[in-house]
Amino acid sequence: MRKVFLDMDPGVDDALAIMMGSVLDDLEVVGISTVAGNVDVRKTTANALKLTETLGLKTKVYRGASRPLLRPYVGSEHVHGRDGLGEVGLPPPTSKEDGTCAPEAIIQAARAEGKKLHLVATGPLTNIAMALMLEPDLPSLVGEFVIMGGAFGLTACGGGNVTKFSEYNIWADPEAARAVFESFDGMVAVGLDVTMDPAVLLSSADMDSLPRTGRGALARQMAGFVIRRFGFFAPHDPLALYHVSDPSVLKLSRMKARVLLDEGEQRGRTLAEPPGDKGWAMVASGVDGRRFKEAFLGSLG
Repeated sequence: MRKVFLDMDPGVDDALAIMMGSVLDDLEVVGISTVAGNVDVRKTTANALKLTETLGLKTKVYRGASRPLLRPYVGSEHVHGRDGLGEVGLPPPTSKEDGTCAPEAIIQAARAEGKKLHLVATGPLTNIAMALMLEPDLPSLVGEFVIMGGAFGLTACGGGNVTKFSEYNIWADPEAARAVFESFDGMVAVGLDVTMDPAVLLSSADMDSLPRTGRGALARQMAGFVIRRFGFFAPHDPLALYHVSDPSVLKLSRMKARVLLDEGEQRGRTLAEPPGDKGWAMVASGVDGRRFKEAFLGSLG
Protein backbone atom coordinates (compact mmCIF):
# COMPACT_ATOMS: atom_id res chain seq x y z
CA MET A 1 0.00 0.00 0.00
CA ARG A 2 1.44 3.36 -1.06
CA LYS A 3 0.84 6.18 1.43
CA VAL A 4 -0.04 9.46 -0.31
CA PHE A 5 -0.20 12.99 1.08
CA LEU A 6 -1.97 15.40 -1.29
CA ASP A 7 -1.13 19.12 -1.35
CA MET A 8 -3.68 20.75 -3.65
CA ASP A 9 -6.05 23.56 -4.61
CA PRO A 10 -9.45 21.95 -5.38
CA GLY A 11 -10.30 22.74 -8.31
CA VAL A 12 -12.23 20.36 -10.58
CA ASP A 13 -9.22 18.26 -11.57
CA ASP A 14 -7.97 18.14 -7.96
CA ALA A 15 -11.42 16.96 -6.91
CA LEU A 16 -11.39 14.20 -9.50
CA ALA A 17 -7.90 13.22 -8.33
CA ILE A 18 -9.28 12.80 -4.79
CA MET A 19 -12.12 10.71 -6.17
CA MET A 20 -9.69 8.54 -8.12
CA GLY A 21 -7.24 8.18 -5.26
CA SER A 22 -9.97 7.15 -2.85
CA VAL A 23 -10.68 3.92 -4.77
CA LEU A 24 -7.32 2.83 -6.19
CA ASP A 25 -6.55 -0.35 -4.28
CA ASP A 26 -2.85 0.33 -3.85
CA LEU A 27 -3.13 3.93 -2.57
CA GLU A 28 -4.01 5.28 0.86
CA VAL A 29 -4.51 9.05 1.11
CA VAL A 30 -3.18 9.91 4.58
CA GLY A 31 -3.67 13.68 4.44
CA ILE A 32 -4.84 16.57 2.27
CA SER A 33 -3.46 20.08 2.57
CA THR A 34 -4.86 23.08 0.74
CA VAL A 35 -3.37 26.16 -0.87
CA ALA A 36 -4.66 29.24 -2.66
CA GLY A 37 -4.76 28.44 -6.35
CA ASN A 38 -7.73 27.64 -8.55
CA VAL A 39 -9.86 29.45 -5.96
CA ASP A 40 -8.93 31.13 -2.69
CA VAL A 41 -7.76 29.02 0.23
CA ARG A 42 -11.05 29.29 2.12
CA LYS A 43 -12.78 27.68 -0.84
CA THR A 44 -10.06 25.11 -1.55
CA THR A 45 -10.24 24.04 2.10
CA ALA A 46 -14.04 23.90 2.08
CA ASN A 47 -13.92 21.93 -1.17
CA ALA A 48 -11.51 19.37 0.27
CA LEU A 49 -13.83 18.96 3.26
CA LYS A 50 -16.90 18.69 1.02
CA LEU A 51 -15.24 15.93 -0.97
CA THR A 52 -14.00 13.93 2.01
CA GLU A 53 -17.51 14.08 3.49
CA THR A 54 -19.23 13.20 0.21
CA LEU A 55 -16.88 10.27 -0.39
CA GLY A 56 -17.00 9.09 3.22
CA LEU A 57 -13.24 9.54 3.75
CA LYS A 58 -11.67 9.94 7.19
CA THR A 59 -8.71 11.84 5.78
CA LYS A 60 -7.75 15.00 7.69
CA VAL A 61 -7.66 18.33 5.84
CA TYR A 62 -5.09 21.02 6.66
CA ARG A 63 -5.38 24.65 5.55
CA GLY A 64 -2.31 26.19 3.96
CA ALA A 65 -1.08 29.39 2.36
CA SER A 66 -3.61 32.05 1.39
CA ARG A 67 -1.29 33.74 -1.11
CA PRO A 68 1.99 33.18 -2.96
CA LEU A 69 5.30 33.85 -1.20
CA LEU A 70 5.90 37.26 -2.79
CA ARG A 71 3.23 38.00 -5.37
CA PRO A 72 -0.49 38.81 -5.29
CA TYR A 73 -2.88 35.89 -5.50
CA VAL A 74 -4.58 35.28 -8.87
CA GLY A 75 -7.15 32.48 -9.14
CA SER A 76 -8.71 30.47 -11.97
CA GLU A 77 -12.42 30.78 -11.31
CA HIS A 78 -13.01 31.20 -15.05
CA VAL A 79 -11.92 27.57 -15.47
CA HIS A 80 -13.29 25.94 -12.31
CA GLY A 81 -16.32 28.06 -11.49
CA ARG A 82 -16.97 30.40 -8.60
CA ASP A 83 -16.94 27.57 -6.08
CA GLY A 84 -13.99 25.79 -7.71
CA LEU A 85 -15.97 22.58 -8.25
CA GLY A 86 -17.83 23.41 -11.44
CA GLU A 87 -20.70 24.93 -9.46
CA VAL A 88 -22.19 21.51 -8.70
CA GLY A 89 -23.82 22.76 -5.49
CA LEU A 90 -22.31 20.44 -2.89
CA PRO A 91 -23.58 21.44 0.57
CA PRO A 92 -21.27 23.32 2.95
CA PRO A 93 -19.08 20.95 4.96
CA THR A 94 -20.09 20.10 8.51
CA SER A 95 -16.55 19.14 9.50
CA LYS A 96 -13.60 21.46 10.12
CA GLU A 97 -10.03 21.37 8.99
CA ASP A 98 -7.39 20.18 11.43
CA GLY A 99 -5.74 22.96 13.40
CA THR A 100 -2.24 22.08 12.19
CA CYS A 101 -1.05 24.38 9.41
CA ALA A 102 -0.37 22.70 6.08
CA PRO A 103 3.45 23.03 5.98
CA GLU A 104 3.76 21.54 9.46
CA ALA A 105 1.30 18.76 8.58
CA ILE A 106 3.41 17.88 5.53
CA ILE A 107 6.52 17.67 7.69
CA GLN A 108 4.74 15.56 10.32
CA ALA A 109 3.52 13.13 7.65
CA ALA A 110 7.03 12.87 6.19
CA ARG A 111 8.52 12.11 9.59
CA ALA A 112 5.79 9.61 10.44
CA GLU A 113 5.73 7.70 7.13
CA GLY A 114 9.29 8.23 5.95
CA LYS A 115 10.23 6.57 2.67
CA LYS A 116 6.76 5.02 2.44
CA LEU A 117 5.29 8.47 1.77
CA HIS A 118 4.50 9.76 -1.71
CA LEU A 119 4.04 13.54 -1.49
CA VAL A 120 1.92 14.72 -4.42
CA ALA A 121 1.47 18.45 -5.06
CA THR A 122 -1.14 19.48 -7.63
CA GLY A 123 -1.42 23.21 -6.93
CA PRO A 124 0.96 26.14 -6.54
CA LEU A 125 3.99 25.05 -4.53
CA THR A 126 3.71 27.62 -1.74
CA ASN A 127 3.07 25.10 1.05
CA ILE A 128 5.95 22.89 -0.06
CA ALA A 129 8.34 25.86 -0.15
CA MET A 130 7.24 26.87 3.35
CA ALA A 131 7.70 23.32 4.58
CA LEU A 132 11.26 23.42 3.21
CA MET A 133 11.92 26.57 5.22
CA LEU A 134 10.82 24.75 8.38
CA GLU A 135 12.49 21.43 7.52
CA PRO A 136 15.29 21.66 4.93
CA ASP A 137 15.72 17.87 5.11
CA LEU A 138 12.20 17.26 3.80
CA PRO A 139 13.45 15.93 0.42
CA SER A 140 15.43 13.17 2.14
CA LEU A 141 12.51 12.16 4.36
CA VAL A 142 9.93 11.23 1.71
CA GLY A 143 10.02 8.31 -0.68
CA GLU A 144 8.76 10.20 -3.73
CA PHE A 145 7.73 13.73 -4.59
CA VAL A 146 5.43 14.28 -7.56
CA ILE A 147 4.08 17.58 -8.84
CA MET A 148 1.57 18.54 -11.46
CA GLY A 149 3.19 21.60 -12.92
CA GLY A 150 5.22 23.09 -15.71
CA ALA A 151 5.28 23.19 -19.49
CA PHE A 152 8.67 21.98 -20.63
CA GLY A 153 8.35 22.01 -24.41
CA LEU A 154 9.28 18.34 -24.65
CA THR A 155 6.21 17.52 -26.76
CA ALA A 156 3.91 19.42 -29.09
CA CYS A 157 1.58 19.89 -26.10
CA GLY A 158 4.23 21.49 -23.89
CA GLY A 159 3.21 25.14 -24.23
CA GLY A 160 1.70 27.22 -21.45
CA ASN A 161 -1.90 27.71 -20.35
CA VAL A 162 -1.50 31.14 -18.70
CA THR A 163 1.10 32.66 -20.99
CA LYS A 164 2.58 31.24 -24.17
CA PHE A 165 5.20 29.46 -22.06
CA SER A 166 3.90 29.09 -18.51
CA GLU A 167 1.63 26.62 -16.72
CA TYR A 168 -0.66 27.97 -14.00
CA ASN A 169 0.68 26.17 -10.90
CA ILE A 170 4.23 27.38 -11.55
CA TRP A 171 3.16 30.80 -12.82
CA ALA A 172 1.03 31.40 -9.69
CA ASP A 173 4.06 31.25 -7.36
CA PRO A 174 7.28 31.00 -9.34
CA GLU A 175 9.47 31.86 -6.34
CA ALA A 176 8.08 28.88 -4.44
CA ALA A 177 8.44 26.68 -7.50
CA ARG A 178 12.09 27.64 -7.98
CA ALA A 179 12.88 26.89 -4.32
CA VAL A 180 11.20 23.50 -4.61
CA PHE A 181 12.80 22.57 -7.93
CA GLU A 182 16.24 23.40 -6.55
CA SER A 183 15.70 21.34 -3.38
CA PHE A 184 14.13 18.07 -4.53
CA ASP A 185 16.57 16.04 -6.60
CA GLY A 186 14.67 13.34 -8.45
CA MET A 187 11.22 14.87 -8.14
CA VAL A 188 8.70 13.81 -10.79
CA ALA A 189 7.27 16.74 -12.78
CA VAL A 190 4.04 15.95 -14.65
CA GLY A 191 3.44 18.95 -16.87
CA LEU A 192 1.29 20.04 -19.78
CA ASP A 193 3.59 18.08 -22.11
CA VAL A 194 1.58 14.98 -21.10
CA THR A 195 -1.58 16.27 -19.39
CA MET A 196 -2.60 18.05 -22.60
CA ASP A 197 -1.77 15.10 -24.82
CA PRO A 198 -4.86 14.39 -26.97
CA ALA A 199 -4.69 10.75 -25.86
CA VAL A 200 -5.65 11.68 -22.27
CA LEU A 201 -8.17 14.46 -22.93
CA LEU A 202 -11.73 13.56 -21.97
CA SER A 203 -14.78 14.40 -24.05
CA SER A 204 -18.47 14.58 -23.27
CA ALA A 205 -18.80 11.08 -24.70
CA ASP A 206 -16.13 9.80 -22.31
CA MET A 207 -17.89 11.29 -19.30
CA ASP A 208 -21.29 10.12 -20.55
CA SER A 209 -20.02 6.57 -20.15
CA LEU A 210 -20.10 7.05 -16.37
CA PRO A 211 -23.12 6.18 -14.21
CA ARG A 212 -25.76 8.86 -13.73
CA THR A 213 -25.85 8.28 -9.98
CA GLY A 214 -23.34 8.45 -7.13
CA ARG A 215 -19.70 9.18 -7.85
CA GLY A 216 -20.22 8.95 -11.58
CA ALA A 217 -22.88 11.63 -11.55
CA LEU A 218 -20.70 13.98 -9.50
CA ALA A 219 -17.73 13.43 -11.80
CA ARG A 220 -19.90 14.02 -14.88
CA GLN A 221 -21.16 17.31 -13.44
CA MET A 222 -17.75 18.65 -12.47
CA ALA A 223 -15.95 17.67 -15.67
CA GLY A 224 -18.97 18.73 -17.72
CA PHE A 225 -18.62 22.29 -16.45
CA VAL A 226 -15.12 22.45 -17.95
CA ILE A 227 -16.06 20.59 -21.14
CA ARG A 228 -18.89 23.07 -21.88
CA ARG A 229 -16.37 25.92 -21.76
CA PHE A 230 -13.37 24.39 -23.49
CA GLY A 231 -14.67 21.39 -25.39
CA PHE A 232 -12.62 18.88 -23.36
CA PHE A 233 -11.47 18.09 -19.83
CA ALA A 234 -7.72 17.76 -19.23
CA PRO A 235 -7.08 15.43 -16.27
CA HIS A 236 -3.96 17.24 -15.07
CA ASP A 237 -4.04 16.25 -11.41
CA PRO A 238 -5.49 12.73 -11.77
CA LEU A 239 -2.65 11.84 -14.14
CA ALA A 240 -0.02 13.08 -11.67
CA LEU A 241 -1.60 11.02 -8.90
CA TYR A 242 -2.05 7.95 -11.09
CA HIS A 243 1.71 7.89 -11.70
CA VAL A 244 2.10 6.84 -8.05
CA SER A 245 -0.11 3.80 -8.65
CA ASP A 246 1.26 2.96 -12.11
CA PRO A 247 4.69 4.55 -12.69
CA SER A 248 5.05 3.02 -16.14
CA VAL A 249 2.10 5.04 -17.47
CA LEU A 250 4.52 7.93 -18.05
CA LYS A 251 7.77 8.18 -19.92
CA LEU A 252 10.17 10.14 -17.72
CA SER A 253 13.29 11.98 -18.85
CA ARG A 254 16.02 13.13 -16.47
CA MET A 255 16.42 16.90 -16.83
CA LYS A 256 17.53 19.92 -14.89
CA ALA A 257 14.24 21.78 -14.43
CA ARG A 258 14.65 25.54 -14.09
CA VAL A 259 11.98 28.14 -13.25
CA LEU A 260 12.16 31.70 -14.59
CA LEU A 261 11.11 34.55 -12.30
CA ASP A 262 10.80 37.14 -15.08
CA GLU A 263 7.73 39.27 -15.63
CA GLY A 264 5.43 39.06 -18.63
CA GLU A 265 5.04 35.92 -20.68
CA GLN A 266 8.29 34.45 -19.27
CA ARG A 267 7.00 34.48 -15.67
CA GLY A 268 6.97 30.93 -14.35
CA ARG A 269 8.38 29.42 -17.52
CA THR A 270 9.94 26.01 -16.89
CA LEU A 271 13.03 25.06 -18.83
CA ALA A 272 14.30 21.50 -19.24
CA GLU A 273 18.07 21.51 -19.56
CA PRO A 274 20.78 18.82 -19.46
CA PRO A 275 20.89 17.38 -15.94
CA GLY A 276 23.65 17.93 -13.42
CA ASP A 277 24.25 16.48 -9.99
CA LYS A 278 21.88 18.92 -8.26
CA GLY A 279 18.45 20.31 -9.06
CA TRP A 280 17.49 17.52 -11.45
CA ALA A 281 14.01 16.14 -12.01
CA MET A 282 12.30 13.31 -13.84
CA VAL A 283 10.12 15.22 -16.31
CA ALA A 284 7.19 13.50 -18.00
CA SER A 285 7.70 13.42 -21.76
CA GLY A 286 5.24 10.72 -22.86
CA VAL A 287 2.07 8.99 -21.67
CA ASP A 288 0.09 5.81 -22.32
CA GLY A 289 -3.19 7.63 -22.76
CA ARG A 290 -5.36 4.59 -23.34
CA ARG A 291 -4.23 2.89 -20.13
CA PHE A 292 -4.69 6.05 -18.10
CA LYS A 293 -8.17 6.81 -19.44
CA GLU A 294 -9.34 3.28 -18.75
CA ALA A 295 -8.11 3.50 -15.15
CA PHE A 296 -9.48 7.00 -14.64
CA LEU A 297 -12.95 6.30 -15.96
CA GLY A 298 -13.01 2.96 -14.18
CA SER A 299 -12.29 4.63 -10.85
CA LEU A 300 -15.29 6.92 -11.27
CA GLY A 301 -17.76 4.24 -12.33
